[in-house]
Amino acid sequence: MPLRRLTLTSRPAVTRYATATAVFLAALLVRFIALPVEARAGFLTFYPAMVLVLYLCGTGPGLWVLLLSTLSGFYFFYPPYSSWVITPTSGLVALSYVVSSLVIAAVMRTLQNTNLRLGDALGRVALSDARWKAMVNDQSDIVARFDARGAVVLSNEIAQRLLGDAARPGVPHSWREAVHPEDLPKVLEQLATLSPAKPSVRFDCRVRDLQGSLHWVDFVDHAFYDASGQLLEIQSVGRDVSDRKLLEQNLRDAESELRDLYDNAPCGYYSLDIHGRFLRVNKVMEALLERPATELLHRCGPGDFTAPQSLPIFESNFASLRDGREHSSYELTLRSASGNERHVRVQASAIRDAQGAFLRTRSAMLDITELTKTRHALEAVVLEQNAMLNNDLVGIVKLQQRTAVWVNRAFARIFGYEREELIGTSSRIIYQDDASFEEVGREAYPALRKLGTHRAQAQLVKKSGEPVWVDMSGTMLSLERQESMWMMLDITDAKIHELQVETMAYQDALTGLPNRSLLLRLVERELTARKRLGNELAVCFIDLDDFKPINDKHGHEAGDAVLKVVGQRLQQCVRGTDIVARLGGDEFVVVLTHLGDLGGVARAVTDTLQRHLEQLRKAILLADGTEVRVSASIGVALAPGDAEDVRDLLRCADEAMYDAKGAGRNQIRFFGKIPEQPAGR
Repeated sequence: MPLRRLTLTSRPAVTRYATATAVFLAALLVRFIALPVEARAGFLTFYPAMVLVLYLCGTGPGLWVLLLSTLSGFYFFYPPYSSWVITPTSGLVALSYVVSSLVIAAVMRTLQNTNLRLGDALGRVALSDARWKAMVNDQSDIVARFDARGAVVLSNEIAQRLLGDAARPGVPHSWREAVHPEDLPKVLEQLATLSPAKPSVRFDCRVRDLQGSLHWVDFVDHAFYDASGQLLEIQSVGRDVSDRKLLEQNLRDAESELRDLYDNAPCGYYSLDIHGRFLRVNKVMEALLERPATELLHRCGPGDFTAPQSLPIFESNFASLRDGREHSSYELTLRSASGNERHVRVQASAIRDAQGAFLRTRSAMLDITELTKTRHALEAVVLEQNAMLNNDLVGIVKLQQRTAVWVNRAFARIFGYEREELIGTSSRIIYQDDASFEEVGREAYPALRKLGTHRAQAQLVKKSGEPVWVDMSGTMLSLERQESMWMMLDITDAKIHELQVETMAYQDALTGLPNRSLLLRLVERELTARKRLGNELAVCFIDLDDFKPINDKHGHEAGDAVLKVVGQRLQQCVRGTDIVARLGGDEFVVVLTHLGDLGGVARAVTDTLQRHLEQLRKAILLADGTEVRVSASIGVALAPGDAEDVRDLLRCADEAMYDAKGAGRNQIRFFGKIPEQPAGR
């Protein structure tokens, strides 16, 4: 509250003088009450009264009280009492009172003026302070002041609301908690540059608010130094520029995206001035010409990189754009700086000002070198395809729902038809029967519907009824129309040859029995089946006794005849599931399959082999009418007791056969510990 509000100086004069008189009378009354008249201290109560009046009512009323109190004190309280006679003492006391009162009045006057000025100054200061606080707190910017330790000494409401404890006064460097860790080194580096010669610095950084969200803030920090250059305070003003940063980032991203689209588009982009020189080129264009933009812009144009045969095409099209045409499209051969030629397609348009004057072109150049090569290659392929489709070797038929809609010459020749006879006819006519036709349909078309292919060898039938073997491959052309393409190669001769080769590879030429290769395959198959079914089998190695004398005495033809008879007799003594093979010379192998337990196996094998021995001992009539006889030594190996591998079984059976030879021939010997059976002599 201003001091002037406690005084009556602003009241009317009557009020002020009446108040002054009342104060005087009160002081006079107090003097009469407090001390006897003879005490003489006549001005004792008038001093405070006069000071009070000077303060409350001003100088005029104060002088009025001074006058009244001087007269009253002189008159009442100094001898001669109640008299106006002036004595040295009374005069000196009165004069002293007047002088001191005037001094007090002067001092009071000065104090009152000072008080008024101080009150005005304090009011202005308060107003200024209120305005400054309002201005600081109403700011949308962060405002804070820091002492030399980095502690906050002042922060506005927005700073406190945004940063919380980080803007709390008194804690050194608490503001660092709000700065993003990645940005703090940069901020400290900027603050380190402050000096009396450079008291201000500007930077931006990310700060984290109370909710953990990041804001980009643009700070201006100003340092204050004393006369000796010592840091006193730093004032920091920060503005949230997150939206601006986001916009800048979006602009950079958009610019980068546009630049990326421009530079890395799948074609060359460029602009030409009125003279046909480059104004702008993208990276693809630089790569096509094999020159950087710095060597292209405003120096040369596409004409400088165009092959001579294509230069008239470029010049005529550019001239038409420059002279009024809006769009142009053409192809030409481009020759790069290194001499590498590319075939390109150019799409160009003209950009003009409001008056229609030519400014520049907007052009795109697409490298179609590979496309051109592909186009030429495709034309060649079409020619080759036509040649292949109409070849005389591979038969090709196009089917729609298994009905022929197109056939080539080779297909008609393979099956003995005229092409016209086959068009519109079901492919059933080339199959032997309905069953084989349906079987191919079940196997092939599910794969074709999955956009796959079907490859197989099949025996079909010609128009004449003669069978024909073909290697056929089919593929689906259209699922919607159920169209498929089939290629067929006549492999009848190859199939016949294959059968002959297979017969030679797996059949003994003399006896017609399986040879060693086929025997191994058949026994492997039986061993696999044995593991699945739990059966046992016996491998019986048979070597003829006294065969060499027949060869020596009657000749090899007689020996071959004996071997044929032996093979036939061995086959007659076995079941359909058993195997009889000739290894070579006079060695045979009989494999007995699907046998029972061990004891039963021994008996069954022995009984079966006894029949073999009996049959083999019978006389054999040669071509010249001579009768000869042979016997055999037999070694037996059982699976799985003796071995589980076909070669091991043959080795075991061979060893057992040699035991039979050593025991006097015409014997049966088991490799394992099976009770010996009597020989069948």
